[in-house]
Amino acid sequence: MNRVFVLLSSNHEPEKNLPAGLALLQEKSRVEAISSVYESAPVGEIYQANFLDAVAELRTNLCPSEFRSDILGQIEQRLGRERPGMQAGFHVITIDLDILLWNQESFDFGPKPWHVPDRKIVHEAHLAVPLAELAPDYVHPEDGRTLLKIAKSLPHEELTLRQDIRLDLSRPLA
Repeated sequence: MNRVFVLLSSNHEPEKNLPAGLALLQEKSRVEAISSVYESAPVGEIYQANFLDAVAELRTNLCPSEFRSDILGQIEQRLGRERPGMQAGFHVITIDLDILLWNQESFDFGPKPWHVPDRKIVHEAHLAVPLAELAPDYVHPEDGRTLLKIAKSLPHEELTLRQDIRLDLSRPLA
């Protein structure tokens, strides 16, 4: 069984879409743990609303490409995720689900190659901090540092713990 860490991210009705995304993940895989929710400014495109992010640790028997298309892609579609392309401007994202880590492996997959581990983990606190919360001693397969060391090395000024929003593994989709 594969150990997978998945980012759940939203900047459009995240109080509704993050729990819905988690509930749908639970229907399709074995979710072991969920991090706290963090708010952060968008990276790159400054015309977007702030994002709320969390990371789920789960187990699946699927391979990465099947998991991405058959589970994550279907959840994004069900929750109304649109992919407007790379044009600049304001984008609302109902839900974005990305594979961050897969076991202790390093690989590329998919038609538009996606790299695992996600290269942004070592650069962006909104990924590293919730990962470190779930698995502080997990050693990054390419960087060689633990997730806790990576998280501590990154600036946290624009990352806010949202204690008012809690994702609950026992709560079913409403």
